[in-house]
Amino acid sequence: MDLRDLAKQEFKRLDSKTELTDREKVCREALSHVGYTEQENNDNMFGHYFNFNNVAWCGFFCNYCYVVGSAIFLPDTNKGRQGLAYVPKAYQIFKELNCLTDDPKEGDLVVFDFPKGVKGDHIGIFYEWAEGNYFYAIEGNTSLKGHQSNGGAVEFQTRS
Repeated sequence: MDLRDLAKQEFKRLDSKTELTDREKVCREALSHVGYTEQENNDNMFGHYFNFNNVAWCGFFCNYCYVVGSAIFLPDTNKGRQGLAYVPKAYQIFKELNCLTDDPKEGDLVVFDFPKGVKGDHIGIFYEWAEGNYFYAIEGNTSLKGHQSNGGAVEFQTRS
Protein backbone atom coordinates (compact mmCIF):
# COMPACT_ATOMS: atom_id res chain seq x y z
CA MET A 1 0.00 0.00 0.00
CA ASP A 2 1.42 3.41 -0.90
CA LEU A 3 1.65 6.21 1.67
CA ARG A 4 -1.27 8.27 0.33
CA ASP A 5 -3.55 5.22 0.43
CA LEU A 6 -2.39 4.50 3.97
CA ALA A 7 -3.15 8.13 4.92
CA LYS A 8 -6.68 7.81 3.48
CA GLN A 9 -7.20 4.59 5.42
CA GLU A 10 -6.03 6.22 8.65
CA PHE A 11 -8.23 9.28 8.06
CA LYS A 12 -11.28 7.02 7.60
CA ARG A 13 -10.40 5.14 10.78
CA LEU A 14 -10.17 8.34 12.81
CA ASP A 15 -13.19 9.91 11.14
CA SER A 16 -15.34 6.90 12.05
CA LYS A 17 -14.62 7.21 15.78
CA THR A 18 -17.37 8.84 17.85
CA GLU A 19 -14.98 10.46 20.32
CA LEU A 20 -11.48 11.69 19.60
CA THR A 21 -8.71 12.98 21.83
CA ASP A 22 -7.20 16.37 20.96
CA ARG A 23 -4.18 14.51 19.54
CA GLU A 24 -6.44 12.44 17.27
CA LYS A 25 -8.31 15.56 16.17
CA VAL A 26 -5.05 17.21 15.13
CA CYS A 27 -4.02 14.10 13.17
CA ARG A 28 -7.44 13.74 11.54
CA GLU A 29 -7.28 17.34 10.36
CA ALA A 30 -3.74 16.85 9.04
CA LEU A 31 -4.61 13.58 7.27
CA SER A 32 -7.58 15.26 5.56
CA HIS A 33 -5.12 17.46 3.62
CA VAL A 34 -2.74 14.75 2.34
CA GLY A 35 -2.30 15.31 -1.38
CA TYR A 36 -2.95 19.07 -1.24
CA THR A 37 -0.46 21.02 -3.38
CA GLU A 38 0.47 24.68 -3.34
CA GLN A 39 0.08 27.07 -6.25
CA GLU A 40 2.91 29.10 -7.76
CA ASN A 41 5.30 30.95 -5.40
CA ASN A 42 4.30 29.04 -2.21
CA ASP A 43 0.67 30.24 -2.52
CA ASN A 44 -1.28 27.97 -0.17
CA MET A 45 -4.40 27.81 1.98
CA PHE A 46 -2.46 27.58 5.25
CA GLY A 47 -0.55 30.81 4.61
CA HIS A 48 -3.82 32.51 3.63
CA TYR A 49 -5.43 31.37 6.88
CA PHE A 50 -2.75 33.18 8.90
CA ASN A 51 -2.54 36.17 6.51
CA PHE A 52 1.10 35.45 5.77
CA ASN A 53 1.40 33.69 2.45
CA ASN A 54 4.01 33.00 -0.23
CA VAL A 55 6.62 31.74 2.24
CA ALA A 56 7.72 28.29 3.36
CA TRP A 57 4.61 26.91 5.06
CA CYS A 58 5.34 23.66 6.94
CA GLY A 59 4.85 25.47 10.26
CA PHE A 60 1.62 27.12 9.14
CA PHE A 61 0.31 23.70 8.11
CA CYS A 62 1.00 22.30 11.60
CA ASN A 63 -0.48 25.36 13.30
CA TYR A 64 -3.60 25.16 11.10
CA CYS A 65 -4.13 21.51 12.05
CA TYR A 66 -3.85 22.33 15.74
CA VAL A 67 -6.14 25.38 15.58
CA VAL A 68 -8.81 23.97 13.25
CA GLY A 69 -8.56 20.38 14.48
CA SER A 70 -8.60 20.97 18.22
CA ALA A 71 -8.54 24.73 18.99
CA ILE A 72 -4.96 24.54 20.32
CA PHE A 73 -2.76 27.54 19.54
CA LEU A 74 0.97 27.04 19.02
CA PRO A 75 3.66 29.57 20.04
CA ASP A 76 4.02 32.73 17.99
CA THR A 77 7.29 32.57 16.06
CA ASN A 78 6.21 35.14 13.53
CA LYS A 79 7.12 38.58 14.93
CA GLY A 80 3.77 39.29 16.56
CA ARG A 81 1.52 37.56 14.05
CA GLN A 82 -0.29 34.45 15.17
CA GLY A 83 1.28 31.29 13.94
CA LEU A 84 4.19 28.94 13.86
CA ALA A 85 6.11 30.38 10.94
CA TYR A 86 9.84 30.09 11.51
CA VAL A 87 10.83 26.55 12.45
CA PRO A 88 14.31 27.33 13.86
CA LYS A 89 12.63 29.78 16.26
CA ALA A 90 10.03 27.16 17.19
CA TYR A 91 12.81 24.67 17.88
CA GLN A 92 14.49 27.23 20.15
CA ILE A 93 11.22 27.88 22.02
CA PHE A 94 10.51 24.16 22.46
CA LYS A 95 14.06 23.65 23.74
CA GLU A 96 13.75 26.53 26.23
CA LEU A 97 10.42 25.11 27.46
CA ASN A 98 12.02 21.66 27.86
CA CYS A 99 9.47 20.21 25.42
CA LEU A 100 11.88 18.13 23.32
CA THR A 101 11.61 14.33 23.42
CA ASP A 102 13.03 11.28 21.70
CA ASP A 103 9.75 9.45 22.25
CA PRO A 104 7.01 11.44 20.48
CA LYS A 105 3.33 10.58 20.77
CA GLU A 106 0.53 10.90 18.25
CA GLY A 107 -0.03 14.57 17.43
CA ASP A 108 3.33 15.80 18.72
CA LEU A 109 5.31 18.18 16.56
CA VAL A 110 8.46 16.72 15.02
CA VAL A 111 11.29 19.07 14.07
CA PHE A 112 13.59 17.83 11.31
CA ASP A 113 17.17 18.83 10.64
CA PHE A 114 17.90 17.92 7.03
CA PRO A 115 21.44 18.01 5.61
CA LYS A 116 22.58 21.39 4.29
CA GLY A 117 19.80 23.22 6.12
CA VAL A 118 19.61 25.29 9.27
CA LYS A 119 19.02 23.62 12.65
CA GLY A 120 15.37 22.71 12.64
CA ASP A 121 14.57 23.50 9.01
CA HIS A 122 11.28 21.56 8.77
CA ILE A 123 8.40 20.53 11.02
CA GLY A 124 5.60 17.99 10.83
CA ILE A 125 3.09 16.12 12.97
CA PHE A 126 4.07 12.75 14.42
CA TYR A 127 1.49 10.07 13.66
CA GLU A 128 2.79 6.71 14.89
CA TRP A 129 5.80 4.44 15.09
CA ALA A 130 6.38 2.05 12.19
CA GLU A 131 8.68 -0.95 11.94
CA GLY A 132 12.25 -0.56 13.13
CA ASN A 133 13.33 2.96 13.97
CA TYR A 134 10.87 4.48 11.50
CA PHE A 135 7.76 6.54 12.10
CA TYR A 136 4.97 8.14 10.12
CA ALA A 137 4.54 11.91 10.03
CA ILE A 138 2.07 14.22 8.33
CA GLU A 139 3.89 17.20 6.86
CA GLY A 140 3.13 20.32 4.88
CA ASN A 141 5.38 21.79 2.19
CA THR A 142 7.23 18.54 1.57
CA SER A 143 7.47 15.95 -1.18
CA LEU A 144 7.51 12.17 -1.35
CA LYS A 145 10.35 12.21 -3.88
CA GLY A 146 11.67 15.76 -4.17
CA HIS A 147 12.64 18.54 -1.77
CA GLN A 148 11.87 17.47 1.80
CA SER A 149 11.58 20.87 3.48
CA ASN A 150 10.09 22.92 0.63
CA GLY A 151 8.34 20.41 -1.61
CA GLY A 152 4.97 22.10 -2.06
CA ALA A 153 2.58 19.38 -0.88
CA VAL A 154 1.01 17.83 2.19
CA GLU A 155 2.27 14.26 2.47
CA PHE A 156 2.18 11.27 4.79
CA GLN A 157 5.86 10.47 5.21
CA THR A 158 8.00 7.66 6.57
CA ARG A 159 10.90 9.08 8.59
CA SER A 160 13.70 7.78 10.80
